[in-house]
Amino acid sequence: MWSHLHTLGNQQNLAREFELERLLAESIQGDKNVFCFYFVLFTLWAEQDRVFYGSIPAGGLKDFMTMMKRTRTVQFLMKLRPEFEHLRASILNRERLPALEVVVSEVLREETQMSSQASMKNSLTMDTSLATYKSSSSSVNSNKPFQCYHCKETGQIISHCKKQNYCNYCKKDDHIILECRKKSGPGKGSTPHKDFEEMTRDAGT
Repeated sequence: MWSHLHTLGNQQNLAREFELERLLAESIQGDKNVFCFYFVLFTLWAEQDRVFYGSIPAGGLKDFMTMMKRTRTVQFLMKLRPEFEHLRASILNRERLPALEVVVSEVLREETQMSSQASMKNSLTMDTSLATYKSSSSSVNSNKPFQCYHCKETGQIISHCKKQNYCNYCKKDDHIILECRKKSGPGKGSTPHKDFEEMTRDAGT
């Protein structure tokens, strides 16, 4: 009876060990940051260790776990995104492979540095685009012809406008509608200048 239960337990452990190996083989960093990706692997490795502790004799367990730590370090490095290729090659080509914890720390520092550089690059790109836009806007405005706000014609400003003293009633120059004799009738035209002359003359009498 106990032998049968032990056999079933071993079969369940083998099935779970196979499943863990499959999950580890399919795990990639993808769009996860380094810490989240490492946490996923760490969770699978922890469960894998429990299976190993229950199935490997105590005498050979220590050497086996030492080998697994080295395997997991390489496994972690190989599953990182391509932008870590330079650091990955540097670590794997060292005379002695660092411990997993040291490797994870180096990769986290590299990720932080790349993130900072990307932020600076984006900021510089935005500043350059803004400067280009302002320069383009200034160029467009500088090439835009002047327009008179009185007659709406281009090529002149209001201080030089030929129609500034233009009567909209009789359609003639040299006076405005308030001074127009045709509008007020013969002898009834009045201008601010004439009114001032009359006020001066009356004051002197």
